[in-house]
Order: sequence, then structure tokens, then C-alpha cells
Amino acid sequence: MTGERAPVVFDAYGTLFDPAALAEPLERAFPGRGAALAVAWRATQLRHTWLRSLMGAYVDFDTITAQALAQTVREAGLVEPRELTSDLLARYRVLPAYPDVAPGLASLPPEQPLAILTNGRGATVAATVAAAGLSGRIPVVLSVESVRVYKPSPSVYALASDHFGLPPAGIWFVSGNAWDCAGAAASGLRVIRVTRGASNGSEAVGPDPSATIPDLARLASVVLDR
Repeated sequence: MTGERAPVVFDAYGTLFDPAALAEPLERAFPGRGAALAVAWRATQLRHTWLRSLMGAYVDFDTITAQALAQTVREAGLVEPRELTSDLLARYRVLPAYPDVAPGLASLPPEQPLAILTNGRGATVAATVAAAGLSGRIPVVLSVESVRVYKPSPSVYALASDHFGLPPAGIWFVSGNAWDCAGAAASGLRVIRVTRGASNGSEAVGPDPSATIPDLARLASVVLDR
């Protein structure tokens, strides 16, 4: 039972939790290059999910994350310290939430059903949610592990409908990633794009989001008014 309110399903990385926070340990390992490496790592990580989905060569997201880090460091002409990968993977379990997450969640009624739909491993994301103190508010983590393919595959977004027993149009999906918003909208979910100062532009492929907001503090203005 989901109650009378439409469920709100969040992407994890780039929406609730900030991968750019990993620039700090990368900066310590490679002075002067941490921010650029963090951006390149994230881009490589996402590219690997798309490549593996198209090739039918699924491995879990933690493995992709480690492989993407190794490629990023190698392509930058650097040597990866032996302990760096294990340290950074451990930090994924304690990634900080964006500052607007807490007020955004607090603005929603307690009875609003909430969940996360993520490329990440369920156990890893659940640990991140717990570390941020959000487990009581977002008790459900839906992971691509169950379908062994990554976003924006329609089978991933169908996990939200299957879990809540609702058609896609009866579920809000919130993401800070334009490509994720396009995939979710193409699957019929009601999509809210969070920009946080980035370009408001949508992907040229796929439907536009139902709404665009600058931060999660504005979430209730969309969810509760429609």
C-alpha cells in the first residue's frame, strides 16, 4: 500500500549524494588535479554503464566504479597508489548528501512514500543512506542488480512501478542527471529535474521532464501542487 499520495522515487548519485565530494581525496593523492579527475572518473563510470548495458556484459556498480577509476588515472598519465581504490570505494558508502536534501525531504508529508532507484549496488547505497541519517525517511532502495542492466534501460524504471504496484504515470521520479530524466520520462514516469545551478537544458533525445527545479528545497512546490 502506498497511501493516497503519489510515491516519489529518487536517483542516488548526483541527486541525493554528491560524487564530486571525492575530489578531496583525489586532490590529496594527486595535488592540483583532484577536481578534474573526479569529473573524468564520473564520466567514465557512466560511460561504462552504458557500454556494458549495450554489450550485455553486466558487472555490479562497485566493479564499474573501480575499473573507471583505474582507467581515469591511467589516461591522465598517473600511477594509482595501491590503497587509493579501496579508500575511494569505501568513501562511496559515506558520500555526503547535498545540502538541499534534508530540507527537501522535510518539506514532504511524512506519509509520502519515498524510495531510491539507483545504478548502485543495493548494499552500498543502503549504507550511504544510513550514513547520511536518511534510512528512516527513505526506507526502500531499488537497485539495477535485480535486472542486471543499467539506466536508461526501461527495465530499470519499471522496478518503481513493480514495487509500488502503480502505472509509471502515478509515480514521481527525481534526478539531477539530464540523461536519467530522459530515460525515466520515456518510460512514462513523471519526472522532476534538479539542476543545482547547471544548465536547464534537457537531452535532445527523449521527452522533457514534467518540471525543473533548482534544488530539492523546491520539491514540495511541484509534488504537492499537482
